[in-house]
Amino acid sequence: MVGMWRYNSDGIDLFNCQDVLIENSFLRNFDDCMVVKGIKGWDRQNVRNITVRKLVVWCDWGRALEIGAETCADEYADILFEDCDIIHAAYSMCDVQNGDRAYLHHVVFRNIRCEYSRYQLPDLLQTDMTVPYDPTAPLTHPRVILVQGYTGQWSGDCIAGRNEAIRFENILCYADEGIGIPKIELSGYAADHPTEDIVIDGIIWNGRRLTREECNLSIGPYVNRLSIL
Repeated sequence: MVGMWRYNSDGIDLFNCQDVLIENSFLRNFDDCMVVKGIKGWDRQNVRNITVRKLVVWCDWGRALEIGAETCADEYADILFEDCDIIHAAYSMCDVQNGDRAYLHHVVFRNIRCEYSRYQLPDLLQTDMTVPYDPTAPLTHPRVILVQGYTGQWSGDCIAGRNEAIRFENILCYADEGIGIPKIELSGYAADHPTEDIVIDGIIWNGRRLTREECNLSIGPYVNRLSIL
């Protein structure tokens, strides 16, 4: 699938789905590529038993492998992203945004290979066809992991949820010389809507397993029981 001709050309968006297998695909999109969403109007259906594996993903604008940001459902559970290659991304490689009421738990990202190139150009949204692209604009390489709870622009029911039992196993980053270790950002929404029981088992940077101290961690409030192995 190639859909990179304009902004908001998502790849595969699953809306309140259950019992889904997606595999052996190439996605290039100018917004989120592989996304598991919960949308108002379908939100009586929970999101369960989703497997995404053996994808090659080229994300030109949004997030590569994503849950959310719309999570209008009572529950998200048993979601696996496995054995995928992210050859380009903009904001996040592995992304969990719980923007609504979902109790989101038992999610695994496993054997995800992420490429960071010195030839990557700044990600700019063109709103006027007469304005040329500015290759000198500031460049920020994408986060390798984002997990957050919030309510905001993309929220459908504006009721906070919570995140629990999310694992990242064997996340391999391949980076050109001179690129710094990308961020891992974690946060919850409130004390009773936390992000907790998060396990990061192996951030591999150019073949070397990073220690907790070497990881570029940004830990916000309401994060409980974080293990980095």
